[in-house]
Amino acid sequence: IGFVGSGLIAWAHGLGLKAMIDGGVIDASIVTVHDPRERQARGFLDVVGGGGADLAADASEVAARADVVWICTPTSAHRPAMDAAWVMSTAAPRSEDEVNRSLVNTINEELYRSKAMCVWWMLRDMLGEAALKKAIAAYRPEQDKEPSYMPHLIAAQTQRDLEWYFDDWVYRDRGLPDFKIESAFPRKTLTNTFIVTVTVDNLGNAGAEVPVILKFTGGEVVKRLEVRAKSKATIRIETPRSPQEIMVNDGSVPESDVANNVFKLGSPASAQ
Repeated sequence: IGFVGSGLIAWAHGLGLKAMIDGGVIDASIVTVHDPRERQARGFLDVVGGGGADLAADASEVAARADVVWICTPTSAHRPAMDAAWVMSTAAPRSEDEVNRSLVNTINEELYRSKAMCVWWMLRDMLGEAALKKAIAAYRPEQDKEPSYMPHLIAAQTQRDLEWYFDDWVYRDRGLPDFKIESAFPRKTLTNTFIVTVTVDNLGNAGAEVPVILKFTGGEVVKRLEVRAKSKATIRIETPRSPQEIMVNDGSVPESDVANNVFKLGSPASAQ
């Protein structure tokens, strides 16, 4: 077991886990913690840590050392810590893990909680809250007998086929997407607006619908683009002023590498 954070909430969980470990209720050991406050983190491990427990440099290292990660940070820091831990826990899954570690089969409670939250979060962004609520209201547990059941409920409300999404994120563990702006071609129109043709490449093994943000002087335009695993997709975005920068993903979709998400634009070509 690893911890990200060593404050009051971490102590509450840590002491409870240590009591269960010492009492033989669970077969586990607290092996590492990351917290920028090194003295506090070391004091936490001195009390609840097992033999050989040591500090970790960051959340990714905690995930690399531990089978289960408890994220006990301030609420504003939950998402970055969860993403860092999840990248390590889902990177390059072995073929036999795709089913065994899927959201419907995993026994890892932290993975279950964090991934389930992200899956519903992304669905809400894709479908809108009203449509998602209607699909959930139509759910009947006794009828849920095959993987296509929930996607069919969603399709009935939205006319969108999302079986690929459930296969990548729920019924199998295919890791994370990795979005990259492959190209962007701006063009000035005859009406003095600008159209940018953007191609996004997904280098990862899981698909998603992701925001594409085009920034210009004084504002930005946001569009959503579905990019399947190991695939490319293209979108055209119109702006009232000269475009300056394009970014794929605003942090709402977990991915394995965000270093290639920004593309700087040059001067647009004029319409002929």
